[in-house]
Amino acid sequence: MNIDFWQHFSILFVIGLVNNLGYVMIGVGAQDIATHFGEQNLMPLFQFMLVCCNLLVLAVNFRYLVGMNTMLRVTIIACSMVLSFGVMAICSAANGSWGFPIALLATLLMGMSQSWGECINLAFQKSFPSEYIVGFSSGTGFAGVAGSGAWLIFRAVSLENYQVFLIVTPLLIPYWLGFLWVYKKSKKQNSIKSIPLVEQNPENNSVEKIGKISAETGNALFSRSQIPIIWAEAGFWAVNLGSVYFLEYCVITGFADRATLKYSDNGSFFKENAFIIIQFCYQIGVLFSRSSLKCFKVPQVWIVTALQAFNFCLWWFEAEFLFLTMWGEFILSIWVGCMGGMSYVNVAYLILNTKKLPKELKEATFNVSLCFNNLGIVTAALFCLLLDNVIMSN
Repeated sequence: MNIDFWQHFSILFVIGLVNNLGYVMIGVGAQDIATHFGEQNLMPLFQFMLVCCNLLVLAVNFRYLVGMNTMLRVTIIACSMVLSFGVMAICSAANGSWGFPIALLATLLMGMSQSWGECINLAFQKSFPSEYIVGFSSGTGFAGVAGSGAWLIFRAVSLENYQVFLIVTPLLIPYWLGFLWVYKKSKKQNSIKSIPLVEQNPENNSVEKIGKISAETGNALFSRSQIPIIWAEAGFWAVNLGSVYFLEYCVITGFADRATLKYSDNGSFFKENAFIIIQFCYQIGVLFSRSSLKCFKVPQVWIVTALQAFNFCLWWFEAEFLFLTMWGEFILSIWVGCMGGMSYVNVAYLILNTKKLPKELKEATFNVSLCFNNLGIVTAALFCLLLDNVIMSN
């Protein structure tokens, strides 16, 4: 079992890393990219574009695509990410104002691809023991550290933005190959026969309520009768996940941006790059907490939401008055990331591990929970636009 677990952990770690890396690279580099085009106050648009159509993507996946071959869907996602990186590189190399809206469109494509890939990969773990989810969640957590750390390294060696995007593009090859390995593993039932699968015998829910099952993917095809079943079991978790992400994205996109702009043109490496360092610190917290499932679990996810609300209030005061100092901001950013990652991995585990949802509804449930996740981020991006242009425009 240990060998099988670590094999899956390694592959899923790479998949999670690459799936979220483009999202992180654009989010962390948004301040630099917006400044390149002279649109500093429109920086939150990059975060908005990363998430604004994700609800639509997840809804379409829920309604029409759960029966589509999973390997085909992942191939489409990988190709879309390659296209997004290429367009971002071209726009970043250009000096014309036309590059800004095109870069936003490439950002939109990356966000849609990341969200779709995340949903598919999370739900695909229904074929394996529920604790295997820690591999993918750790990879997505490390994507934040790798993405923000890469920006700092590339800045230190004076690489241009377009070079950054070109360097990371080839990582989509191991992403696709890694999922191909997992996909083939899922087809070999004898490889995990000795380990109980995730909740094969739900307590309730008849076949009639679940609906028809796709022979290709093992997912229940969409039926309106599924929605109350999913909401009754996972609605509370989904609302908490969305709330945590709203609060934390207000912090790392809005309040962190306003606070660090006050450090600009200071001459210190740490102050000149304070925004990116805050992203790096935040992602360290995300990595630790998304990797914590083997150590401890937090089924009372509302506690995490309450702690993140406190962080939100503290950061608002910090953006106004800078009472924490720059180093205090770095430390607090780690804690903010811990709350976000803890909510993410525990909600994912609860969905996979609950006995009240049949495994045929796992992908549908992840669609719903990630819809709330993305709704929180979209709302945060709109709040940050208001913050940058009205509340703290100066």
